[in-house]
Amino acid sequence: MAHLGLRYLFEELPAFPFPYVCLFTEELSLVVWKVHQDSPQQEVKQRLEEIELLIRTQVTTKQERQEMNQQEQHGHTAAGPSSVYAEPMELDGVQYWLALHSGGEQVIDRAHWQLIAVLIRTQWNEKKLAAEMMLHNHYQKQIVETISEGFMAINRSGEIVYVNRQGADILGITVAETIGVHLCDIVDFQPEVLSVLDSGKGWVNKEFFITMPKKGKLHLMKSAIPVFDELGEIIGVIDTFREIKVIRHLVTSMVGAKAFFTFDDIITHSAKVQELIRQSRWAARDDTNILIEGESGTGKELFAHAIHNDSRRANGPFVVIDCSSIPRELVESELFGYVDGAFTGARKGGRPGKFELANGGTVFLDEIGEMPLEIQAKLLRVLQSRYVVRVGGYEPIPIDVRIIAATNRDLEEEVAKRNFRLDLYYRLNVVNLKIPALRERAEDILMLAAHFMRKFETDKPDNPSLTLAPAVQESLQRYAWPGNIRELENVIARACVFAKGDVLGPELFPETLFGRETSFPARPLEAVHSLDEAEKNQISAVLIEAAGNKSMAAKMLGISRSTLYQKMKRYGFPV
Repeated sequence: MAHLGLRYLFEELPAFPFPYVCLFTEELSLVVWKVHQDSPQQEVKQRLEEIELLIRTQVTTKQERQEMNQQEQHGHTAAGPSSVYAEPMELDGVQYWLALHSGGEQVIDRAHWQLIAVLIRTQWNEKKLAAEMMLHNHYQKQIVETISEGFMAINRSGEIVYVNRQGADILGITVAETIGVHLCDIVDFQPEVLSVLDSGKGWVNKEFFITMPKKGKLHLMKSAIPVFDELGEIIGVIDTFREIKVIRHLVTSMVGAKAFFTFDDIITHSAKVQELIRQSRWAARDDTNILIEGESGTGKELFAHAIHNDSRRANGPFVVIDCSSIPRELVESELFGYVDGAFTGARKGGRPGKFELANGGTVFLDEIGEMPLEIQAKLLRVLQSRYVVRVGGYEPIPIDVRIIAATNRDLEEEVAKRNFRLDLYYRLNVVNLKIPALRERAEDILMLAAHFMRKFETDKPDNPSLTLAPAVQESLQRYAWPGNIRELENVIARACVFAKGDVLGPELFPETLFGRETSFPARPLEAVHSLDEAEKNQISAVLIEAAGNKSMAAKMLGISRSTLYQKMKRYGFPV
């Protein structure tokens, strides 16, 4: 490979003042030669053989080579005839013989040889350096072309000297038509990146809204890095960028914003629930808004997960927003995000809201009935326009989301009380799904209890197969279950924790389970307490059982402490 490079080198070398310049290996095999004058081929062959023979006579033995080196130190030539001069030379650690032949027309001495040797070494090193730089640039180009970001290099004059394919795709431009063109000639505005050429100060991860002729409005995250020469003068700027929607997708995949349950996870024998599943599957096919109503603990979020996973948005994010747990003063910034400096304590650079993070997927608004009225108005505007505006900002950001809302309140009653906007109610209530309470699907109670026992028994060391005592089975079916499936799960979990055998007896269950018997056939639905009264009674019973420990009570109810405090205030319990 090196010999091939030497041949290319000799072809590109300028004409020498000597008719013949030859390069031999250390073993005196001819590598390459350059003939200055046009000579018959037979004459060229004869001259090359003559040069090789003359050199070979000088290096037939090691002793003769040492004597030759001694002669060189005293200023003598390395080859006999004055018309031929040869000496060893090194290129990249490899020994060669460089021989010059004047054709008998002039005398050649060591000074001539050194001039030619220096020229060859210089040209060889330059070619080698150029090849290394070309290879280095090739690697750099391949790296830039394989990154997921857009990459653009701009020179001191503001002209584009390089743009990768990803960058061209993002901006809606072609690479061939862009190179050498001033940046202002491909956009309809004054790009802020050009200010870096004047200030020498760049930035990292800054949001921009730009409008491109072919792609329209783009929301980008950009970084601008100034490039300086060895004298500290700015010579250009590197502009890297990516679309915000790509970053959103990355963020949501990292934080786990996805739905985990499907319709196969819904355990039921109830005809009501099976019909509800059928309706939900149909609703999942469209992007219409869905309102899920039902008491606390009936599985509203489970249905929301299943609908998302059965829809065309299944590969998109699934963002859950608990409207009851977000502090009132932070609801707007959590939902819609904020810009840099929007308020005291705002994170530098701003922050996207939940709706932006859910772009391309589903937003699940849990406990929508708890949302403040002023935020309801802004949510309605988002649902109508499909744009969000961050707190402190003015730029509308397009979103593509599907809305599923859930509540345990009667929203029609809340509308009548002026606690909920009528127009927002109609906007959300396109498809209405009412999840039946557990007391309305008594046939599912033992089935669900068995499922929860299998779930919790795996945590025990000996992993026993647990069963329910007959008395417990009867009580489970007669109990009113104001906390619904969540309460049933917590009751079974508690029993599994304290179980010593494989039968869960009455001693492992709360006394309220046996003290508030309610037979479904004997008690019509109209006689059941109102939802608020049942919830109040349940909270009271759990607080007594937890001896006033609100953290334990919240855990037993399956709700957060903040939600428990809100409900306690609502029902007049001392906080």
